[in-house]
Amino acid sequence: MQLRGEKPAHIITPAVHLRRADVGRLFHEKLGIPYTEDIPTLTDTARKVLREVFLAADIGISGVNFGVAETGTLCIVTNEGNGRMVTTMPPVHIALMGMERIVPTLDDLALMLSLLPRSATGQKLSVYTQLIHSPRRAGETDGAQERHLVIIDNGRSRLRNSPLHEALYCIRCGACLNACPVFRELGGHAYVGSDGSIAPYPGPIGSVVSPGLLGENFVHLAQASSLCGACKDACPVDIDLPKLLTRVRAGK
Repeated sequence: MQLRGEKPAHIITPAVHLRRADVGRLFHEKLGIPYTEDIPTLTDTARKVLREVFLAADIGISGVNFGVAETGTLCIVTNEGNGRMVTTMPPVHIALMGMERIVPTLDDLALMLSLLPRSATGQKLSVYTQLIHSPRRAGETDGAQERHLVIIDNGRSRLRNSPLHEALYCIRCGACLNACPVFRELGGHAYVGSDGSIAPYPGPIGSVVSPGLLGENFVHLAQASSLCGACKDACPVDIDLPKLLTRVRAGK
């Protein structure tokens, strides 16, 4: 998506709108390899290019799926291995975490990890599930020498005290996007603010979270729903999205 200068089209699979021919043309134009649609070749090319980037980086910046208050553990879930490389290969790791990602204990984390992969990709557990505790300690041979955590509010406290607070339960699995007939028809790039900017979160949950966090610019996105309830049925944490969408429409 960065090579194309585009925003992600899905919160789990950001390039879901691209065919392998699109990727083949992009790699040919941007990376200089011969045009191919062979998936192993394209994957190997991406791996080689990104590995050089990770090895040369001075700082790695990642998100966080869950943070454990009891132990200070950061949990990062991926299927590509990029999370592990960005948190261990550069000498400095900066983790950015929304305040709603905090869970009380490791037992609560186990529950979340039983829900997220199943709802996001249909897996029992993702390929890479990292539990990060501290920077590299004396005697250890790998890992970041410095690790910093930035806990982000950015409107979340305001959302927590509003009628839309239930949206903060979201674990970013993308199940509601996959279930939504409007999202499946329009795609993620159709969720655009009144100023022309693409919403940070598309789909049913994005139509609640985007106006909840960022204001009037995205309020109209709540109209992009049939209120059929498919999103509520798909949600692993039982967010009543049709109810929240009607509240956004009502200006609450």
